[in-house]
Amino acid sequence: MPARTFRARAKSSLLPAIFLTLAPAIGWARSNGVAANGCEGCHAAAPNTKITFTPEPERFEPGAVVTFRVTIEHAGLSTAGLFVPTPDIGQLRTIEGEGLKLTSDGFLHSAPKAGTNGSVSFRFGWQAPSEPGAVHFEAYAVAANNDRRSSGDTPGFTRYARAFGCEARTYFFDADRDGFGSLDYPTTEGCADEAPAGYSLTSDDCDDTFDYIHPGAPERCNEKDDNCNQVIDEDADPVELWPDADGDGYAAFSGESVIGCVPLEGYAADRNDCDDDDPTRHPNAVEVCNLVDDDCDGRADERVRPQCGEGWCLRDSVTCNESSCTPGTPLPETCNLLDDDCDGDVDEDSCGPSAQCVDGACMSSGSPEPPPPTTPPNPSSTGGTASAPPSPPNSSSGGSPSAPPAFPGPSSGGSPAPAPAPSPTSSGSRGCAFSPTRFDASSLFPLLALALLLLRRRQGSPA
Repeated sequence: MPARTFRARAKSSLLPAIFLTLAPAIGWARSNGVAANGCEGCHAAAPNTKITFTPEPERFEPGAVVTFRVTIEHAGLSTAGLFVPTPDIGQLRTIEGEGLKLTSDGFLHSAPKAGTNGSVSFRFGWQAPSEPGAVHFEAYAVAANNDRRSSGDTPGFTRYARAFGCEARTYFFDADRDGFGSLDYPTTEGCADEAPAGYSLTSDDCDDTFDYIHPGAPERCNEKDDNCNQVIDEDADPVELWPDADGDGYAAFSGESVIGCVPLEGYAADRNDCDDDDPTRHPNAVEVCNLVDDDCDGRADERVRPQCGEGWCLRDSVTCNESSCTPGTPLPETCNLLDDDCDGDVDEDSCGPSAQCVDGACMSSGSPEPPPPTTPPNPSSTGGTASAPPSPPNSSSGGSPSAPPAFPGPSSGGSPAPAPAPSPTSSGSRGCAFSPTRFDASSLFPLLALALLLLRRRQGSPA
């Protein structure tokens, strides 16, 4: 084969390599966005972007058309995207030039908006109903640093409420629905004559996880301050008590009962001790790794045995010795909310180059929302999968920088689960305002032309 022909073919085979090497890695912002409850599905960072609602005018009457400004703030913000679900009442209106489009789900950015000094604002219109009431908004946003990686962006969430045409009052979240709210959760705003569901005008509940504990409740003989007067068991009626052989405050399921009031030596009101001969074992005990059920929940060593492996390969040791632990076998990565290949990343590169995994479903720009995923099984060898705690609202009428927190656990143990806060109005998936790095072929044509020109000049030169 002539040397020149070989060189020409060699140069031709190198052309795709030159083409791809010179191509810039382009971070593709979702021009259409995704209407979803949260941006953590794509942007795996703590949701601490601050989002603030500002109405113009600040107070308004029924039937008024109000302009709302939603400001997104974060120190690393370069551009930002926004999703505002359709509120419970009233009618949304677009404002030209704000970069928001009105969809069946609510307002969604049509293009990410550039920020200044770590801040971006979007505006939209809203017409109040003709009758007095209170409107409740939610907002999901992502502050992007424009570094072409979704992992460097920061999501955010807030709720906002505003009463109109009535006397506005501040309401407190009532987790146990006993009619008394608590200062443990963010507040909301409503009309004075109608409290929003799950809220109360009072904030003096001293334990918002038990509906029988609140101001004015009858005091019971249970070592709790039932009526929230900072005195325990005063003037309480006696109750049935059971023998407590080990003195840990918990009685066994056997023995003769007496009528009295705790504390009574040798007796307890709680009859659920799983070992009344061992004071270290009772329902309020701390579980330690000893192959024994310390906290009397029917499981031994849950969440305290040595572990090994990562992701789907994470396993508990069969003993309290780390050397007895064997990790699971890695699997090919698929879009299912799990780290199948056990490399520490979830669903990475599981949908190919033209789509992205969002909450267990492969989605491309403009794709419909995926259905809520089913909860995957827990690969751990001990115990079942613990369900996530319910979340209360996370903002007052002013807006908040954080995502909804889980209910804080009160000091008293053995409580029933508090009532969940109202769920968001939009669909249950998490979405993204920005996609990770995506290859944009249109920007490569000038480079391709340059490479072809250089190749032709080389072919025309002497060998």
